[in-house]
Order: sequence, then C-alpha cells, then structure tokens
Amino acid sequence: AAVAMCDALEAACGIRPGIKWTNDLVWGKRKLGGILTELGLGAGGAVDYAIIGIGINCSQKDADFSAEVRSIATSLASVTNLSIDPSAVAAAMLDALVRMDRILLPEKEAILRRYRGSCITLGQAVSVVRGTQVRHGTALEVDDSGALVVAFSDGSTEAVNSGEELTLGSVCSAILEAQIITYDQSFAPAAGQQVTLYRDDVAMGVFLLAYQDSEI
Repeated sequence: AAVAMCDALEAACGIRPGIKWTNDLVWGKRKLGGILTELGLGAGGAVDYAIIGIGINCSQKDADFSAEVRSIATSLASVTNLSIDPSAVAAAMLDALVRMDRILLPEKEAILRRYRGSCITLGQAVSVVRGTQVRHGTALEVDDSGALVVAFSDGSTEAVNSGEELTLGSVCSAILEAQIITYDQSFAPAAGQQVTLYRDDVAMGVFLLAYQDSEI
C-alpha cells in the first residue's frame, strides 16, 4: 500500500515521498500521511478480509498543525507550493490501489524492491519498544516478509514485526493526531466497491477487498 501511495502522489502532485517503515509517508523528516490496515482471519487462519485506511495531509499550512506536531508534519500543499485538489488525490490513490491489487502476488518481489528503495528507515538508528523494554539498534534491511531486520547494540540481530513500536533515533516518543471521518450509519458498500471519503483538506481512499458487517 505504501508503494502504491508513492505512485499515487507522484501521479497527482509530481512528488514521490519516502516510506518510514512500516507505513508512514514522509517528506524529509516530516510525516505526510499514514496507512492502517485491518485484517480479519477465518476459522482456518487464512485472511478473510483486509481493509486499508489511508490518510494524506493535503492542504494544511504549518500553522494548521498543532504545536506538538508542527515540526514533524507536513502537507502536499506545503511541499509542492501548489493548490491541492483532494478529489484528484483521492482518485489517484484509488487508481494506484487497483493497479497494486492486480500485481501484488505475481510481482511481489519487484514491489518489495521498490519498497526497499523508498524506505528511509534503512541505515538509521532506531528504538524498538516491546512492552516496557526499549532496545536501540540500527535498521539493516526489510526481509521478504516485510519485517525490519535490526542489529541491536547488544550484538544480536532480529526481525521486527509491524505490530511493534519503532521510532527513528535513540529517544522514543510518539505523537498521534487522528483525523476523524464520520459517515452515515446506513451506508453499506458491496463487496469490491470503491469508496472515497472526504473531510475538509484530508483525502482518504478506501479500497474494500472484502466487506463484512463492521464499521469502516
């Protein structure tokens, strides 16, 4: 999904952001967007459905961000100095996801190569948080499963999974600013339907690989 969003922003705005493992889109050291994926597993452990939620900062100026995140967040308008059309961004996002869905399995290795080439985390000092334990090391590579291989300061090397908290640098801190999307409770898209949600200057493209009776 991160590679698809890089493709989308390049097509819509002429810029190609970097990827902070696993799924943040960044420009320089500032966050441009984020991706969250929800998976549902069937009785046999196979994936039953996947819902990908993507948020891109479109038209904010620096002053629009709260003081806590102003130095670490940015928007397409700030990066490009252009007037951004959220509808065009959302359309490019959906197009990129559709293309990625078609090639995901047959071209997985090529997609991973592109992901690695865009991943700014590689070679950086990182901190990994597991419960109350914080370990410091260096990000070496992204393996074939998408895990981040980290060489820790104690000499050990481990693959870190996406469920674990990771920050760049030796000081761990996390700031989360949520963009809330509201929708009509009666809304029930069909399986495979493409849906676009808008909220002011944020464009979010949602591609439903499958739909269950759960909130989007």
